[in-house]
Amino acid sequence: MLGLLLIYFIGKTYHTLATEHNKERPWLWAVLGIISYYGGAFLLGIVIFLYLDLVGSNVDIENLNKGIEILLGLAGGLMGTVGLYQFLKYRWNNKSSVSETDDILDEDFLVMDSSIDFSNENYSGEDYLGDNK
Repeated sequence: MLGLLLIYFIGKTYHTLATEHNKERPWLWAVLGIISYYGGAFLLGIVIFLYLDLVGSNVDIENLNKGIEILLGLAGGLMGTVGLYQFLKYRWNNKSSVSETDDILDEDFLVMDSSIDFSNENYSGEDYLGDNK
């Protein structure tokens, strides 16, 4: 029952973040938050298992206390959820995105100098390119 409440509040937090930043389909971001919870718990379990296996520990993983399993899963899930939340919040608050700016890096090269008139002169391809064949 407590797990359902945790999932509800994770989804609600992501939904609120998405609506504050005017993102389309905020419910999809809520689902992504819930997936990040389970993904974080899974990844922490894999990391702990690989660490214990590489160290050669005598810990019997199959008979581990259920309370420790729940706490490790909760810790991994919260790390994944908070990490993704902070990343999205930082990314969406960052207003200096390249796609949002209208500044062109070399705008001075794009401005045409109208004081030089090339229309009266006849340029051939060889003269223009500097080829003296």
